[in-house]
Amino acid sequence: HGIGPGSRLIGISARLGIIKGHRYFLKAAEQVIDRISDARFLVSYRMIEKESDFLTRVSKSPLKDRFMIFGPCENRANLLSLCEVGVLSSVGSEASSRACLEWMALKKPVVVTRVGVLPELVKTGDTGYLVMPRDPKGMADAILKLLRHPDRAKQMGEAGYQLLRERFTEDVMIEQTFSAFSEVLRRKTGVRAGS
Repeated sequence: HGIGPGSRLIGISARLGIIKGHRYFLKAAEQVIDRISDARFLVSYRMIEKESDFLTRVSKSPLKDRFMIFGPCENRANLLSLCEVGVLSSVGSEASSRACLEWMALKKPVVVTRVGVLPELVKTGDTGYLVMPRDPKGMADAILKLLRHPDRAKQMGEAGYQLLRERFTEDVMIEQTFSAFSEVLRRKTGVRAGS
């Protein structure tokens, strides 16, 4: 059942930790496989937290041969770019979500949980789908929508990339930070920054 040319790849990129909700991604994968048998799942992680049991869960799963799991590596972006859909299954955290921005930079539509900053990054139906945390059925349904409508999924990936370029490039972030500091300075002193 390895990953072949006809495989439909769904990826998740996050440290292996309970807060990242990989167990719900695994449960969603079971539901996706029931409907799209050539679905495969790519799991990228930079580190493993000691309380994580995800690797054990996968090794005991009937889907274990449908998963490709890899840790830190130089060609990570190349591997992630093979995916049709990027997933973030977090149950908490996500103060900034570098992973979501990475999927957007790769022009991939995303299925993410409604936690932390993710609702600000993802516009449901436009750049991907927001689902509730700990909801593998909702996650599977959103993944299936994207896999069943590849043209629409591609448009969503492009829209996410445009959103990233408009709101999250280094120059835009610097300008937004400068504007925020300027506004604080103006309120405190009545003086405009740069005057």
